[in-house]
Amino acid sequence: MRFFISGLFFVVLTITAVTANSAVDVVVIGAGASGITAASGLLKQGYRVKILDAENRIGGRLHSVPYGNGFVELGGQAVWGQNNTLYDYVRDEDLIAGGGPVPVPIGNAPGVANLADIGGEIKDERELAQINHVWAALHGALVNLDNFNNTNNISVGEYFDNAIADYIKNNNITDPGTVVLAQTVYDYVVRMLKTEDGLDSLHDLSIHGYIDRRDRNFRAALKIPYIEAIRRLGGNFSIKHFHLNQRVVGISFNASESHPITITTATGDQFKAHHVIVTVSLGVLKEEGQLVFTPALPKKKRDAITQAGFGTLGKVILVYEAPFWNKIKDKIGNMPFLWTEDSNVSETDPERRYAGRQWTRAIDEIKVFGQPAFTISGFLGGRHGIDMEALTDEEVIANMTSIIGQFTKLVVPQPLKLLRGQWHSNPNFRGTHSYISENFFENGFKLADLAEPEWTYESLISGTKVSALLFAGEATHDTYFSHVTGAVDSGIREASRIIKYYSRDTSTPAPGTGSPAPGGSGLSLHQTNLIVLVIMFAVVIYQQL
Repeated sequence: MRFFISGLFFVVLTITAVTANSAVDVVVIGAGASGITAASGLLKQGYRVKILDAENRIGGRLHSVPYGNGFVELGGQAVWGQNNTLYDYVRDEDLIAGGGPVPVPIGNAPGVANLADIGGEIKDERELAQINHVWAALHGALVNLDNFNNTNNISVGEYFDNAIADYIKNNNITDPGTVVLAQTVYDYVVRMLKTEDGLDSLHDLSIHGYIDRRDRNFRAALKIPYIEAIRRLGGNFSIKHFHLNQRVVGISFNASESHPITITTATGDQFKAHHVIVTVSLGVLKEEGQLVFTPALPKKKRDAITQAGFGTLGKVILVYEAPFWNKIKDKIGNMPFLWTEDSNVSETDPERRYAGRQWTRAIDEIKVFGQPAFTISGFLGGRHGIDMEALTDEEVIANMTSIIGQFTKLVVPQPLKLLRGQWHSNPNFRGTHSYISENFFENGFKLADLAEPEWTYESLISGTKVSALLFAGEATHDTYFSHVTGAVDSGIREASRIIKYYSRDTSTPAPGTGSPAPGGSGLSLHQTNLIVLVIMFAVVIYQQL
């Protein structure tokens, strides 16, 4: 009997040693905001976790680039909303710049000194009053979205097209010049709203999805690089947890294996796990053949991925030696582009996609910053952002220099540096963020479909059915889709889901709280499973002695 027990103990130790480095409990695909927070929650509960990312850096669609004494954000750059984990964290840690969040609905028109048309004409007080009147009407239409009849199936573009038409009709505007001014202001508002979702057109955006985002009326800039805030939120990671330059090309599931998940990368490396959390962008999931699931995802999941919208926000940042714009105004904050000469664009382009026009036509305004250096930025949404990515640096600089000169009537010097996002052309992202496409809800889909876990099997540890394949990322969040706040909360959601699988505690712990994982003693789920099998086998043998 003594030898039997000693032999059993030796077998258990051998299993522990052999499997210690061969597999993990959970593999997280993607080292962005959702991946980091998901991994953090699991690591703090004792799970063995590996994080794979196709890039040579962490951050995903967050990309904080040091410049001068500060930094530039080429990806996400604000914390949206006030009812989420990320906002609570940056508020409590005093990381919000400028004293706190600022409201972001359409507000009053900019000051007269920095509002000009394509000819560089500064608007006078009479025109500014008219602009404010149009602006107020469109702002009212935005506010009235809360009272919109949800049974109506129209796009955001159609809704606002009706709003500007009603404004012109109800105010009996017949003077051609006033009509042009109203249409010009509306055109600017369209471009501004398109940049929120990286859209080709507001006609691609569901009115219902727009209404569902009403908690996003505040945004907060950060004192520190965005990725640093996420890293602090997640806690310190060991370098051993990250495997960079590992583009995942396949995920397979076999319930009969001790580790049912096998992950294959482009380099041929394989990783085994009990669970995988996929946090890649919706753009990657949409790209046929880029990430192969075996067995294939259910049709409902595939159709939801196809139907959901995924946009591209183009961002161009020019750094200058000195603020040449001081000749207009010492502390200029932004300059909306009013395309008066193209005010009739809707006659040939009713959905305002600006087809056939240069990419700069889609820029809503230039924004001016004094830190970390003297910079001008321009944002644009959709296809024109993709067109910009295809150009050389020299072409982008030439186009921006020309358009800034047209609107300001200034001699624009050559910039010291160009910084820009190239998110769509990067196969690891294929865009920037999700949106609710026009018929997504009407076709019977909901955001929960994108978050639904798949590949269920029986766990020896929990004694219940668990899902091997889980999804996180901003596109899977039902309120904060398209924003980093949604990515963070979705990562917490999926970490909590796994923790619940192996815990009798039915609460939803955030990272760093909750019940210990089955691997909390230092054993992985696989090690624990094998030990359970050995013990069960030993009991049978013992009963025969």
